[in-house]
This record gives sequence, C-alpha cells and structure tokens, in this order.
Amino acid sequence: MSLGIAVFETLELRNGQPFALTRHLQRLRSAADLLHLEPIADKELLLAIEETCKAWGTAPGRLRITYSNSLTLAASAMTVQRSPIAVSSSAYQVDPASATAGLKTSWYSTNSALLAAHPETAEVLLGNLQGQLCSGSMSNVFVVLDGNLHTPPLDSGCRSGVTRELLLEALAAAGQPAQQTPIAFSELQRAEELFLVSTTRQIQPAHRLDQRELPTHKPITEFVQACFDNQYCLLIDP
Repeated sequence: MSLGIAVFETLELRNGQPFALTRHLQRLRSAADLLHLEPIADKELLLAIEETCKAWGTAPGRLRITYSNSLTLAASAMTVQRSPIAVSSSAYQVDPASATAGLKTSWYSTNSALLAAHPETAEVLLGNLQGQLCSGSMSNVFVVLDGNLHTPPLDSGCRSGVTRELLLEALAAAGQPAQQTPIAFSELQRAEELFLVSTTRQIQPAHRLDQRELPTHKPITEFVQACFDNQYCLLIDP
C-alpha cells in the first residue's frame, strides 16, 4: 500500500511561525500510520520545521511537509485566497471506502486532472458513490440550504481538514454550529451560499456554481469569516 505514496500537510506561516502546527502534525502522523509508513521521527521533524521556518523569515507564506519514510520540507510565498470564485460540479464520484479517502496524499493526480478539466473555475466539487456531496478537489465545502449551514460528515469521504475542524469548533463556541449531515449532490443546485475552506483559502466564498450566479449578499458566509478571524487571529497553535 505505501509503495510510491507520500502524505503531506500544508501550513500557513504567520510571522515565521506555522499556524495550527499540533493539529497538522497529528493528521500527518495519523495518515502515515494508516498507510503503513514508518513512524515519523518527532525530533527530526520538529528540528526540520524550526530550521525551515527560520530560513524563510517573517514574510507571509506556507510550509509544505511531505513524508514517505523520509521528510521533505519547503516554504513558499502564500496569500490567503478570500476573493469570491467560480466553482464547478463534477460527475466524478469519490469512494468513501478507499484506503486513501479523506487523506492528503501524493496520489492527487485525479483531483488535479479534474481541476484542469475545468479551467473556467477555481475549484471542482465532488460527490461520492452514494450520490452525496463530498468535498472540493482541494478543499472542504460548506453550503447554506434553507438558511442553515451544512458541511459533509467525515464518512462522506471528505478530508478531515484542519481548517474545517477549527471552523466547526469556532462556530460551536459562538453558539451557531454547522450541521454535519449527508447532503444530496443534487441539493447543490439550490444552495443559497457556498464557501470552501482550506489552509490557503481559510473561508473563500463562491459567486458562481456551474452556470448559476449565487446571491451577492452572503450574510452567513460573512458571519463565518468573522467568527474564524475573531477566534484565531491571535492564536498560533489552537
């Protein structure tokens, strides 16, 4: 299973420090274990992170950690993407029972190909074999239906994204929890608001889904963005 496969994490660098490091490393170790890779040497990993971040400096950026029985780290420039984007829906279906479902691995060729097949949009939404909404090709997805905020549950096959997890906790703390319930893929066509979450996006709204323009007034998305910012703007390792 592990032959030729690597797991990876992408972290935002804030003033030279990796955001939500503990959660990202927990997910990296969990993915490596599920794919039967050798245990990650914590001392080596933490030292490599420290050296890479120090060399990068304090400019906004991202840290990519890749592991396949050996470590590769790289820092690069990154600006959080919050401008509204166009998204497309895809007929491709994720198998939630796949060994790599929900994991961030180097076997991303299918996801990259799906995104490349829709050059007119910035992200592609995927369903699963049960006909339910799963995720974006490179992100988690939240939708507003009948005034309520929903996101697919983890057993849909979506990735257990750190930004998704942090956002769910922030919303619960604010007394406005999102519903983690199965969403029929066809329900996308009546979404009132839709936004994507990931390290590079944080919370990024969609202004168009396929050929349908979404409402410009996005009160729930705006509340969610403010909730995330208020909860985590001063924290480095929540």
